[in-house]
Amino acid sequence: MRLAGWGAKRGQLLACRGAGLDGALALLLLNVADAVMTALLLEARLASEANPLMRLAWDASPYAFFGIKLTLVGGAVAILARHRGHLAAGATLYAGLGIYAMVVGYHMVWYGTLVLSWVLGFLT
Repeated sequence: MRLAGWGAKRGQLLACRGAGLDGALALLLLNVADAVMTALLLEARLASEANPLMRLAWDASPYAFFGIKLTLVGGAVAILARHRGHLAAGATLYAGLGIYAMVVGYHMVWYGTLVLSWVLGFLT
């Protein structure tokens, strides 16, 4: 990430030039992965949704859950990608990417634990 604007004249914007559209696409893909993995756990009743808004959406319908989740995050990513030349938008895009990477990583650990317990239960 290259920050433009250090030492710039007053009135010029600080810009984050490294926050490309590839980061926005990765964030959207991680959001979809989170939604699918969460829905599988909720459907199997192995977990509960921590986000109150998404819990209401899930209780209404899995379609509402996916629609709201993808629309809210997709809209936010579209706004951030559109203004990615600004430092705050670029930094927020990277922060969201990091947070979703951790969430999907958490899901992968959760699924790995489920598979491991299933294999160990099968072997005993």
